[in-house]
Amino acid sequence: MQDLITLRWTALLTRGLIGVVFGIIAMAWPEETVTVLVVLWGCWALIDGIVTMFAVRAVPGTGPKVVAILAGVVALVIALFAIARPGVAATAITWFLGVWLVVRGILEIVEAFSTDVPNGRWPLLAGGLLDGVIGVLFMANPGSAILGIAWILGLLALLWGCVAVGLAFFVRKAAPPDGARLPDAAYG
Repeated sequence: MQDLITLRWTALLTRGLIGVVFGIIAMAWPEETVTVLVVLWGCWALIDGIVTMFAVRAVPGTGPKVVAILAGVVALVIALFAIARPGVAATAITWFLGVWLVVRGILEIVEAFSTDVPNGRWPLLAGGLLDGVIGVLFMANPGSAILGIAWILGLLALLWGCVAVGLAFFVRKAAPPDGARLPDAAYG
């Protein structure tokens, strides 16, 4: 069982170090990070579109088949666009995210004034205003917004990586000496 604990702390350490490295890379080169993420998303959408097109044979009925074919074609077109033009696709995604945030913010503000719970209004109102402001900022400058998202992603990966590295050393220190057994709860 000692090997299992050693494996767990080394796995935590490895994952943490990868997080730290990814975080640093994402913050140092946000444009490249965005490009890679959009291309990876495009590859996922391409696979999803292909699978959808093959799965159409199993869909019963003409109407659902047409909808499935359209969904597959849309996924393929978007995937190819994201892979061929990741910069333009990233800007478009950010712009659509901005529109979604504005709409969501408006709906949250409306909900804040229509709720019967007086103490529930303020969190909804604050959330709606925050969503609306961020949405407007995204739509006003989608290029900078997507770079900001990449930078935040990098910062979160860096912080998570540091936590995982620290946890790995804590787990290693808490491991019993060779041959000793931890309580069963420790093997979860």
